[in-house]
This record gives sequence, structure tokens and C-alpha cells, in this order.
Amino acid sequence: MNKEVLNFYIFPMNFQSTLFAVSISLAIMLTVSCSSDDSNEELNSSSSIKTDNNSSSSNISSSSNGNDDRDDIKNYRTVTIGEQTWMAENLNYNASSSICYDNNHVNCDKYGRLYDWETAMKVCPSGWHLPTNDEWEKLFRYVSGYKGSDEGMERDSAGKYLKAVEGWDYYDGGKDVSDVDVYGFSALPGGAYIKGLEGYIEDFKDGFIDAGRIGWWWSATEEEGNAAYFYDMFHDDDYIGHGWIFKTTLFSVRCIKN
Repeated sequence: MNKEVLNFYIFPMNFQSTLFAVSISLAIMLTVSCSSDDSNEELNSSSSIKTDNNSSSSNISSSSNGNDDRDDIKNYRTVTIGEQTWMAENLNYNASSSICYDNNHVNCDKYGRLYDWETAMKVCPSGWHLPTNDEWEKLFRYVSGYKGSDEGMERDSAGKYLKAVEGWDYYDGGKDVSDVDVYGFSALPGGAYIKGLEGYIEDFKDGFIDAGRIGWWWSATEEEGNAAYFYDMFHDDDYIGHGWIFKTTLFSVRCIKN
């Protein structure tokens, strides 16, 4: 695969996530094991959530166990969709190694923070966790109404029902949003910090990409080696992409209730 093709897939103006995942797969397979943070810190919270048969929203009220000197996690909106209860906003807990897009705190206030996979696996409040591929796919099937068996078909239109009405560049340009975010999931395009590919792909530099146009969210499901799965949504497409990448990359986090 030549450099021009790699640039087309990786840089923000014209790639689709599944192609992006394919374009970096050779680099991922070449990676060596990276050391990970062995910290077992947990975030404790109490929650009071109302649910119904379709969707509803409420708040998670955070509390400290007295031994945790980290920032409190404020009150997060939550939403029940089908049989699942999700956070209805991106996590914005200031964990060690997490960052704001462009290192600007204003972006944390808007999009939440970005986390590497190892950190993402530990930052959800007590009683909540990082969703697996199966849990993400269950959400997509519910909102899209797809009941077939073809893999990936449930993601064809699911983005339309999960993206926030405001905050996406394309929607701000006047797209019909009459049935956007009908469940209150309110996905926002927090962008990403691609980290770990420098040195494996010619002329590629680690860095921030695409806040406002693309949102990436970690899955708890791992790939072989130092990689894990993610899902993404685009400003100009209702399709939800799926792929895998280095765990050192920083994406947004949505937590799901245990």
C-alpha cells in the first residue's frame, strides 16, 4: 500500500472509518507490546435512574469514598434505550493520561475528554463499565430496527438516531434533523488523538484529528496484540463505522450500566 493511499485513509478530510482501520492494520500487526498502567483506581458513584419501556433520561449523582482524591464526576445525564441504560454524554473525568482535544479545556466542556484504552477500561463509575462490541451492536439494532442476521447492517442508519442535533458541522449547515437523536443519546464528534502509528507509516505524525466532524468511542473488546475495537460516527453519514487500532490512541468514552 503506497503512501498516497495511506494519506487518503488517515487524514481527516476524506476517509471512512472501516477503510481507516484497514489502512492501519499492517502497522498494528507490526507493533510491539507497550507497557500499561497497572493502577486499579475506581470511580465510585451512587445513581438514581428512572426507566421505561422505550427511552428515558435522568442523572448519575457522584459521590466519593473518602480515599479518592480525584475530581468528582459531576452529574451525567443518562438514557435508557430498550433494555440498556447509557450515559447520554461523553465522559469528562480528568483521569491521568486523559486529554482535551487540542489541549483546550473548552473542548472538554463540549465533547468530554479523550482516553487511551487502558484508562477507558477503568474510568467508568462504580456500577458502570465500558461497553463491549456486543453491547454497542445491541444498541444499534434497537435504534435502527434491524432484525436480520447480516453483520453490520444494523449500523447502516443507526448514527442518524444517536447523533446530537447540534454540534456536528454538517447538521449546523442546515441538514433536516427531524428524526435525529430521537432517543436522547446525543453523540458528539469529539475527534481523536491518534497515537502509536508514528514510525510505522511513512510521514505520519501522531496528533489530533477531526473534532466537530467525527466521533470515536472505545469498545471494551480487544483485538490480538496491543489493539482494541472502536465505533465511530461521521458528520455527513448515518452509517456507524467499526474497526480496531492501537490501545495508545485516545478516543471518547461512553459508559453503560452493569
